[in-house]
Amino acid sequence: MTTTLKSVQPGHWENDFPNVCLFDLITEIDTYFTPSLSTQVNLKEYADKLRAHATIITVIHEGEIVGLLAAYLNEGKESYASCACVKPSMRGKGCFSRMLCELIRLAQDMNCTSVACRVNADDEATLRTYRKNGFTIGSAPLHVHGQQKRIACWINSKNGNL
Repeated sequence: MTTTLKSVQPGHWENDFPNVCLFDLITEIDTYFTPSLSTQVNLKEYADKLRAHATIITVIHEGEIVGLLAAYLNEGKESYASCACVKPSMRGKGCFSRMLCELIRLAQDMNCTSVACRVNADDEATLRTYRKNGFTIGSAPLHVHGQQKRIACWINSKNGNL
């Protein structure tokens, strides 16, 4: 059983994954999010935006994409991790941490000042993984989407973590 990590630069999804439709993948992972992605964005437009502008980090296990993290990396500026998920069958096996480490490495290579994201405030497993990988967790929810409270997570060059 081999598990590999692969980073795809903006605009290169079809070159690196010619047989995987990003829209189909986003549709498949839609319900892994609370609330689901489709209640927040048009999935087709979101897939198009990610394909064109985001660096997409994937975990591939036995030929299947089992983890995905999409981030907008802005050279010399703050960057934003827009979407991250791991298929339920692969959770707890280090996939998310591997993607975060790769994100931090890519952000360092681009001299990004920080990487930020928003996480459901009650998602302790995800928050624990961000903390474990050097992210600072906000002390109060910064955004409420429906019933879900979102909290900021960030890692930056000022505190020496990035």
